[in-house]
Parts: sequence; structure tokens; C-alpha cells
Amino acid sequence: MQASVRRLALVPLGAARSGLIRGALLSPAARLLPPSTRTLLSETGEWEKDYKTETRRKVEEWWHPRIMAQWRKDALKESSEKKKFYVLSMFPYPSGRLHMGHVRVYTISDTIGHFQRMRGHQVLNPMGWDAFGLPAENAAIERGLDPEEWTRSNIQSMREQLDSLGLCFNWDREVTTCLPDYYRWTQYLFVKLFEAGLAYQKEAVVNWDPVDQTVLAAEQVDENGRSWRSGALVEQKLLTQWFIKTTNYAKPPMLVYVREKWEGRKRKVLRKRSEKDRWSERTTV
Repeated sequence: MQASVRRLALVPLGAARSGLIRGALLSPAARLLPPSTRTLLSETGEWEKDYKTETRRKVEEWWHPRIMAQWRKDALKESSEKKKFYVLSMFPYPSGRLHMGHVRVYTISDTIGHFQRMRGHQVLNPMGWDAFGLPAENAAIERGLDPEEWTRSNIQSMREQLDSLGLCFNWDREVTTCLPDYYRWTQYLFVKLFEAGLAYQKEAVVNWDPVDQTVLAAEQVDENGRSWRSGALVEQKLLTQWFIKTTNYAKPPMLVYVREKWEGRKRKVLRKRSEKDRWSERTTV
């Protein structure tokens, strides 16, 4: 039995998709291959007793170009007859370096994409960069660089890191939020909202970071009342800002379950909304 296990090999994805080896999958004997056949973890067909860092490096060097080549080949086979499946991960802020949170999230989305392709779907899995805002400007100021130069350099670096992980994104659909070809549409939508009377200005209290000179969401203020980014003590500041009248589209009366997290405690609140008591207005700054 042990000798047989050592000679098991992976079934090629292309063959699995075509259904040509369905019968073979039901027959264990048909899947046994000579020891010389390349398997997942070995060039010789023999499993190494001690899986070392060097072994892992060899495995990745073997599979990475083959995975990417297969992905590029599959991407060319678009068909209007296939069912569509859209995988969209949250775009990262281009800080310049991936961390384990990025690896976790994008590995999950990549796995979902591969799984849906094996089910016969045409998958769209784009990638983009949440690159517009003060964090990029502040980081560039600290380093004495131009914000655009800093951001573009980070994007290139992080794109290479994502590719090194063997993640299969539709890079031809790449989105960068700090470029005119993207934010022209956010500006267009805002103008349309303004023309329809759905965007307006008024004063409201905000969480203000005196170091970064920016507004913070409640989630960006820690339990000590400090900014998660700069560490500065957050101030309550009255600021003129833009609001969107999402309340115009509420459907009263209705029951609204609000799950709130406040000071580390969770509680569920059942509130009945009527025509006069509408949803709280959403603010944008």
C-alpha cells in the first residue's frame, strides 16, 4: 500500500474539466504511475521524509510557471455560452508590502475562482488599488517623495508580490482609484447626485486626527481614543461636509435590526422605523 501511495499523481485540470478521465477516477489502479512520474511534492515520485524549506522552494519553482501558463491559456477561452462568475476581493491600499492578511484574503478568492472554473464557469477575478487619499500623501511627505511616484512604485512592487504567490487575477481589468480613468466616474456620479438634490452640505461633528489632518471613521479610533494610524489623541471637531440623502429611499414603516459594537460590547437593538423616523443619514467626507 505504501508503495502505491508513493506513486499517486495529480490528475491534470484540463483532463478533469473535459471528463475524459472520469472512469479512471473511479478506478484506483488506473491512477498508479511509475515512480519516475512527477508528483505534487517530488521530482522523482518519492515522498521526502523531511519536507525542508529547500523542498518547498523547488515545489513552488516547478508549479508557479505552470499554474500561470494554464491560467493565461484558460483566460483566452472566453465563451458567451458559459455561466459567469464574478469574484471581487477588497482592493488593498498600496503601502508597498503585502502582509499575511493580504495573503489570506487573496488566497481565498483565488481558490474560489479556480473552483468555479473547474465547475465550468467563466470567472472574472479583477484586482485594483485603493490608492486615493491622504495616507499616500502623508507617507510620501515623510519620505520626501512625490505622492504619485510613491504610489505607482508601491503598486508595481505589490503586483509583483501577488504574482509571486501564483494568484490568478484578470490584470486586464486592473483598477487604480487615484487615476483619472477611475475617479472621473466617481465625480460623474457625485455630480448626478448633486443635480438630483441628493448631495448637500451641512456641519457635523467628526473624529479628527490632528497629526494626519484627516477625518477618521469610528472603527479607526482605538479604545484609548487614539488614531489607529498616527497614534494621536482624536479630537471631536465640527466640520462642514457632504451628505448623501440615502434616507429618501428608506421603506417605512419597517423593522430594522441594528447590530452595534460599542466599547467592546455587542448588543442587538430592535427599532421600529416610521415615515417620520427615518434611517440615519450617511455622511461622506
